[in-house]
Amino acid sequence: MPTELRIPAEVDIAEFISKEAHDLKSPFNRILGFIKLVLRGMDGSIPDQARDDLSTAHQNSLYAIALMGGLVEMSRISRGEKDVTPVGCQVDDLLRQVASDWKRQYSKSFPAEVILSVPACRIPADEIVFRQCLSNWISYVVEFVQETALVNIQVEEQPSTYLFTIRSSGKRVANPPACDLTIYGYIAQKTLELHRGVLLRLEAEAQGALVQFSWPKENL
Repeated sequence: MPTELRIPAEVDIAEFISKEAHDLKSPFNRILGFIKLVLRGMDGSIPDQARDDLSTAHQNSLYAIALMGGLVEMSRISRGEKDVTPVGCQVDDLLRQVASDWKRQYSKSFPAEVILSVPACRIPADEIVFRQCLSNWISYVVEFVQETALVNIQVEEQPSTYLFTIRSSGKRVANPPACDLTIYGYIAQKTLELHRGVLLRLEAEAQGALVQFSWPKENL
């Protein structure tokens, strides 16, 4: 007997993206995997021009999956699906890991360097969500520069909080893409709020951009 099929009359886009996250991101992961195999010479030698083209395709695939991953996180946050379980985290070690992971997933064609000025201190944070928060703030400020980019991250102790300052510098972009800024900024600010952090400054500057926020101290 045939089974009647139905198409939903209405779709909750945020729910759909959250639920179907794996299938939405899988094609990009497969593309990245195959490009890496070719670039490593698994299918034989490739001409220099083809290598350059594949490298460009690889960068754009990283960019595409970053945007798709951002949409997934935005959907989950907007639906209240993001919970945090703060524990005591060593912030200097964690920031070094965040900077390393961010550079590994960096999708721009120009180089970017992250410089840390962070004391050995502990903060209450959900490690995974903290990584999302900081990596999205880094991505946000980098959208304001092109060519060689420099990102300075400074953490200063205050009486009841730690003050985080993230500043990018380089050749200033006249009109950063609104799509990217919305994704990175929304995730960064909402994950900050989940930790009861407070956004203090968010400014475009002559050579880049700056974000500054406070993070509550750990109650020991």
